[in-house]
Amino acid sequence: MYLKALKLHGFKSFADPTTLRYEPGVTAIVGPNGCGKSNIADGIRWVLGEQSAKALRGGKMQDVIFEGTDSRKPAQMCEVSLLLTECEEQLGSEFHEIEIMRRVHRDGGSEYFFNGQSCRLKDIQKLFMDTGIGRTSYSIMAQGQIDQILSSKPEERRAVFEEAAGITKYKAQRREAMNKLSLTETNLDRVADVISEVGRQIGSLKRQASKALRYKRLSFRLRHLSLAHSAHHHGKLAVTITELSEKLAGLRSEASERRSKLESEQGALEEKKAERGRLNQRAQDAQQAVFDLKSQREAADNASNLAQIKRTGLEDRLKSSRESLSEVEMQMRELSDQVDSGAQDKEEQLTLLGSSDQVFQNRNRELAVAEAELSKLDEELKQTKFSLLQMESTIARLRTDTTSFEVDQQTSIQRHELLDQQIAASREEQAAAEQRVSEITIRLEETKVSKARLDEEAGTARETISSLTSEFREAQRILQEIDRGLAQRTARLKLLQQLQEKWEGFGQGAKAILQGRLDDALGGSTVIPVAQGLQVDPQAGKAIEALLGSAVEAIHVADLATARRVLTQLEQQEIGSAVMQIEGMSPEANVPPDLPSFLQPASKSIINLDDEHPAAALLGACYLADDLNAFLDYWQSNPDFGF
Repeated sequence: MYLKALKLHGFKSFADPTTLRYEPGVTAIVGPNGCGKSNIADGIRWVLGEQSAKALRGGKMQDVIFEGTDSRKPAQMCEVSLLLTECEEQLGSEFHEIEIMRRVHRDGGSEYFFNGQSCRLKDIQKLFMDTGIGRTSYSIMAQGQIDQILSSKPEERRAVFEEAAGITKYKAQRREAMNKLSLTETNLDRVADVISEVGRQIGSLKRQASKALRYKRLSFRLRHLSLAHSAHHHGKLAVTITELSEKLAGLRSEASERRSKLESEQGALEEKKAERGRLNQRAQDAQQAVFDLKSQREAADNASNLAQIKRTGLEDRLKSSRESLSEVEMQMRELSDQVDSGAQDKEEQLTLLGSSDQVFQNRNRELAVAEAELSKLDEELKQTKFSLLQMESTIARLRTDTTSFEVDQQTSIQRHELLDQQIAASREEQAAAEQRVSEITIRLEETKVSKARLDEEAGTARETISSLTSEFREAQRILQEIDRGLAQRTARLKLLQQLQEKWEGFGQGAKAILQGRLDDALGGSTVIPVAQGLQVDPQAGKAIEALLGSAVEAIHVADLATARRVLTQLEQQEIGSAVMQIEGMSPEANVPPDLPSFLQPASKSIINLDDEHPAAALLGACYLADDLNAFLDYWQSNPDFGF
């Protein structure tokens, strides 16, 4: 297996796509300072999974993207591809050539690809494990790194030899298995609590499930009863609505007929009122005529009375004249007698006779005048009587007409009152019909509202039943999951108990000690694993594992003599080796009183660690740093800090 090509695009100074091909043999890259030679090595280190921006001579990972120049814009992403060939034997791959590519975006997103397929960084690290290829392996030697290896401690050089010997992969697998085992042991102490809690939950959930089943049955029955009741009520409402609609239509038709009849009667009433007005006018005219005739009759009566008075006067005058005439005639007879008797008084008698004739003539003339006036008065009296008779006839006729008018008026008044009564009755019937129509309309609206409310309640009931059914199914699903989880945890608990009973994960020597096969050497002393029962903060799990290292399998003993006896017996019986922690023989740290916030004791990452636990002494001199660069600066400024 050898490196065939390196492709860079947007990585540091390689703004344009650049491909470097490596032929078999030695390939040297030479050039002046600043031309990008180190960028090629950084690209190889970066594509193999380097996560430290400082190792790539930057402050953050986005610094590896081309920053741009005065004439070119900055790139938004960069990618580096590494092409390896003849990989079947050493990598155990089915491909003759493999291409590893890493891509990072300016927004911080990062991607890895294996032969064009997206993959994880862990997959790439696992692929190159034990091959000498990697970001920290010996395949990439920076300036001064060889001197650093030669001058380093044996433990540090051991990592290089382990990589070359091909055991790094197995150590990583062992470390991963130990992490899982530590996590399993940590969770083992919580299994009983979890089982107890799950048991309580199961009992509660079973009761809830029983209630849910009963509720489901009752809800199902309630739903059917509600639907049946709603259907029955809906049918009754439909029939009622139909009946009310028909009744409303009939009432509206009847109201329309009554309204038409009322309008017709109102027209007839108006005609009767007009006729009554005309009759009233005629009656008034007749009354006026009667009044005028009465006035004329009174005038005629007055004239007749006056004529009667005049006639009486004339009759009296005529009677007086006749009496005077009789006296004159008597005087004339007396005079004649006197004439006949004497002659002496002849002249006097003649004079007197002449005077009597004159008087007689005057009396005759007066009588003639009186008779003429009397005749005239008789004629006037006859005419007055005739006029009076005509007036009386007219008055009788007018009285007859007035009586007829009064009868007609009374009849009209009665008919008008009857029409008023009929109109009032029709209006009352119309008001009653309108009231009934209003009541029926209100009942119809109330029925519609009730129907809508029942429909809404039925919909709400259906939604509630559906929701409760979903909740019941969800409760069943949760109960099944809890049952499965309980079964899994129970099986896992049994497995862990079996592993704990067999002390799996420990070496043969540690197993022999823990299983009691070396009780003679222990002399009655109590031994416990150093890491037993520790609950580690998940964020600090890897750091604690790295700190403990092989001490994860260490056995805590009371004194040095016991440790010697145990180790001697292990060697004699050829059982194996064991790591021993002797009480009181743990390193101590020289810690300043004012530690920075990024530096914390490793013991604080153990949740249930107390001072009596064997791991407390082992981790007493160990510290965890959140920021490596800050810790290195702090260590250089505090050389007395021992850890």
